[in-house]
Amino acid sequence: MQCSIIDYVNYPNKSAWMHAADQGLTFLHIALQGRYVTLLNQRVASVKKVHHLAVRLIAGILAVVLFPVTLSALAIKWWRQNEWRPREEAQEVEAPPALEPALEEVKVAREKAADRAAFFEQVCQDKAHLHALDVHLGEPQKGTWREYGRNHHEINQTLERYFEQRKYHLWPDKRSLEVKHIGDFTDLDLKIVKITSDYLAVFHQLPVNINEEKMTMQRLKEGYQRAMEAKIEKIRQEGGEETADRVKTFYEDAMLPWIQTSFPRKNGQYAGDLALDLMKEVYKSQETILQKQMITFTSEDLFTMALQGFVFGCASLTSGVGIWSKARFGDPSQSPAAFERCLKRMMKISAHEFGHMRRIEHCTDYECNMGGYMNLTELDERPLLYCAQDTAKIAYLTHTDLLDLHQQVLKFFQNFNQTYQLNCDFSAEIRTLKARIAKLQESIA
Repeated sequence: MQCSIIDYVNYPNKSAWMHAADQGLTFLHIALQGRYVTLLNQRVASVKKVHHLAVRLIAGILAVVLFPVTLSALAIKWWRQNEWRPREEAQEVEAPPALEPALEEVKVAREKAADRAAFFEQVCQDKAHLHALDVHLGEPQKGTWREYGRNHHEINQTLERYFEQRKYHLWPDKRSLEVKHIGDFTDLDLKIVKITSDYLAVFHQLPVNINEEKMTMQRLKEGYQRAMEAKIEKIRQEGGEETADRVKTFYEDAMLPWIQTSFPRKNGQYAGDLALDLMKEVYKSQETILQKQMITFTSEDLFTMALQGFVFGCASLTSGVGIWSKARFGDPSQSPAAFERCLKRMMKISAHEFGHMRRIEHCTDYECNMGGYMNLTELDERPLLYCAQDTAKIAYLTHTDLLDLHQQVLKFFQNFNQTYQLNCDFSAEIRTLKARIAKLQESIA
């Protein structure tokens, strides 16, 4: 509501002429205010028009100036890239050639991953058919390895978990295995090592080479000391003073005291886990660690820092080295039965430790050679073969059909006595292998 200049409410007694003057002044105020608003709108419109004209003028000037400059720059760039080259060369450089090998590598990697996954699914299906043949273990007995493993939270390594752990590693893994000797051996000992190596070659599907170089624990220790001194000096010469000092400190403060107290300790036993560290420095280098694996057979008695008691052998899950001892397996020259007993123990422990070298953990659920051993009784009770699940891990790792693997191992045992001119009993292994082969053939049919 529009108000008058002289508010009538505040002057209720004003006269008629004052009221008329008030109305006149009100109309005048309204007229003046309307004219002011009109002039103001006209001024704003004028200013906007001027601004629009200025913007259009500036845009036109920029277009006129920049357009030829841009054309000139593009022409110069084209001339520099093409004019001075032969036309044939300019036509060849259409796609970046550096991308072609990278794309090819990606393609190969994807195909390999697809093959790996497809083969793993096939192995899983085959393993499922054999699962019913495995003997499931009951509650662990006191004083057994399974009781020790349960107290230390050992968990059964399923085939699926093994696949996840090995998914980004070498596949198929058919690196050669080199067998070395540390200690004194008879001809019968060496014959047992030869038979054991042949079994590893068949069961683990890889070439095995026996290195006949003579070595002792003392020479291994001396070789390690020379290797470490040379390593420290090489790092120092390459300018890594700080790194060389750290390696030297570790060598002098940690390794040398361990060697002095545990290699051997007072009762004549050697630390097996320390032997693995020494072997890695003496025998292996970064160039060869991915090319082959190495397991050492020794006549010395072994122990580990974790158990502080004797062990038949030990192996690294990651660095491709292992060691096993014959010290507690008896004298194979006493009788044919003693030879067979010693042979089977050697075959079991070598296959067990080499399984660890291929990242297979202890089997805690089934009757299997990958179960742990606390004593000779446990070792003798274990089967020579792996359970179906751990055998499937070898089949997957080496890209070998599970049926074909069982057939090759069966042939090895069937021809065993004829091949080695012996009279050993492997009837239990032959029965197990035949039952598994029948199951796998049944699944195919």
